[in-house]
Amino acid sequence: MTIMLSARDHNGRCWNHRLGRFRRYSLPEPDVDDTSAILRKRKVSDRSDSAQRDAKSQAFSSSVWSHMMLSDEAKEFLYTPADFVWFMTYSDYVFNAEARWTKFDKLLQSTWRSAHDCEGVFRYELNKLETKVLSGDYGFVAQLNAKRAQERRPPEVMASMSVPFNHDKFNFTKIKPQEVLFTLKESQQVKEDKSNGDFVIANISPLEFCHVLLVPKLYLCRPQILTLDALRIALHSILLSGSWKLRVGFNSMGALASVNHLHAHAYYIAHNLPTETLPALPLAGPCHTVSKYPASGFVLQFPPLDRRKPESLSDELELFVQDVHGFIHQLQVNEIPHNLFITRGTPLYADMSRKNLVIRVYIWTREFSYTQKDQTAFNAALCELSGHLPIKNEPAFGTVTERDVCRVLHDVTQEMFLKAKPLASKHFTSPNP
Repeated sequence: MTIMLSARDHNGRCWNHRLGRFRRYSLPEPDVDDTSAILRKRKVSDRSDSAQRDAKSQAFSSSVWSHMMLSDEAKEFLYTPADFVWFMTYSDYVFNAEARWTKFDKLLQSTWRSAHDCEGVFRYELNKLETKVLSGDYGFVAQLNAKRAQERRPPEVMASMSVPFNHDKFNFTKIKPQEVLFTLKESQQVKEDKSNGDFVIANISPLEFCHVLLVPKLYLCRPQILTLDALRIALHSILLSGSWKLRVGFNSMGALASVNHLHAHAYYIAHNLPTETLPALPLAGPCHTVSKYPASGFVLQFPPLDRRKPESLSDELELFVQDVHGFIHQLQVNEIPHNLFITRGTPLYADMSRKNLVIRVYIWTREFSYTQKDQTAFNAALCELSGHLPIKNEPAFGTVTERDVCRVLHDVTQEMFLKAKPLASKHFTSPNP
């Protein structure tokens, strides 16, 4: 089955693997006026002397910030936990009810479209993606995206998971001003240097509609090692959206990260992915192992079955972030490359009510990739491991099969999964702090 998707209006059909038929979906033009109350002008001169960085980083950050923000048009999205969509009904998901776009969704879509339509910002125009669901048991979603393979910036070659940040190489302080969409800030956060905010920037070699990069504390210039605040922002982004179609992911060094500057990916994909409903087996505490899937890995859900802070979802979320990050830290210390994928999906627990969707956090450990990304049909990074397959060329798109995909996903993950499993078991059975 093959359909054509337009990134400009993003209206069409999506295949529901569980129902065995197409569902209608729509990502309409947002009402920009609805977001006016949350947009604030940024001033070039607004800096702070309290940044805890060395002298070189301070001077570097200030000069680049002044250059980037000459247009004085960057927007700031202020939010509180009251803006989170904690629950999304299962019935709306199955029958693809009309999306309840939030202010965050509308701002993300409007600013991304503006950048996409601005000549010279994107490396290519993302208009139509030929899409098909591979025949078989999993419902892998393959999309032909040859322009990304041909025109994206060449990725860095990495020999370690602990490569220091290098100001001389490409990083997100060097992007065009038009690539900056907005910044994220919790209203309760202390006032800080605006130039040191959490940035949402356009991925100028997009995989899908509204493909952006979430860059926490951009001007701290941190390497691609997942931090607590980076994981927190990733989960906040999922919660700020009113659509299950928004996905967030992270590639570590050695797991096909292209830039050694801390960032996560976010984008909409309107097709159902197998990771929304995969079964899982309990391992330790809240951690499960992925079951009946070629990519061996770990998965957790929020909210968990056994809540430690039943009176507050916000407090529970913070404990969840700390739990997940603690495991990621163990992987980093042990030089185990990893990919994360975050999506709405069905509960992992069979005895848990299926009235509402949960947030699933997948963690795949995988073999180290020392060299540039290969030239085969697809690379096994966060998207591909989730079941979303951007295919590099038309011949490969025409011939790729579920068997091909299963072989690649299994080979990439199996060895490191066995190495990481004892670490996961120990971490998630340890007493909670």
